[in-house]
Amino acid sequence: VHVQPELGVAFPGEATSYEVRIIRRVPTAGQCRVKLTCQEPDEKPTLLMDEQVRIPAPDWSKRAPKPRIWKGRLESNGCGYKLLQAEVLDASGRGLTKAVNALAVVPRPHYYGAADPRCFFGLQTGLNMAVAERLGAKAIRFAPGWRWAEPRQGLIRWKGYLDEPIFEAGRHHMSILLTLQAIAPSWAAWKVEGKPERAKLPAPDKL
Repeated sequence: VHVQPELGVAFPGEATSYEVRIIRRVPTAGQCRVKLTCQEPDEKPTLLMDEQVRIPAPDWSKRAPKPRIWKGRLESNGCGYKLLQAEVLDASGRGLTKAVNALAVVPRPHYYGAADPRCFFGLQTGLNMAVAERLGAKAIRFAPGWRWAEPRQGLIRWKGYLDEPIFEAGRHHMSILLTLQAIAPSWAAWKVEGKPERAKLPAPDKL
């Protein structure tokens, strides 16, 4: 089950939707029941879809099977959180599989789409920056490891490791707090006889 906007963060009044996809990967046709519910905090689930379907056997000799797709709209008039759960059941009502996704409707940040150097609300690296910007983040902490940033002495991996997160932050109007983790590359490791654990640390003369 997928939601739009992608990754499930929307603003009030923004167009939001769901999409349920099913692919049958076994070599026979099958009959099943597909249910989709939507639940908000402290509320009972609301049934959005309940359908009996027959899914034909895929022909793997020609191409990968196309999914059966259902689409619908979701309400986003006010802020809130919606949990969507899609479930597939067999003819006897036994659950075969399920998938969940969610939609959070949040207030549009005052400086959304623009830089705000006075704001220090930020997030750790590793998160989707488009979503972080929608949540109001204006700073990101990027913490590359020395071992991967300079695998050989003098060889700095700007392309493919350092540049892209920095450029991505700029595209989403964020400032960067750069923290280099002192995880030593092999050429700068602290090699002490009888203490192999120190090899993770940089040698004092390499700092």
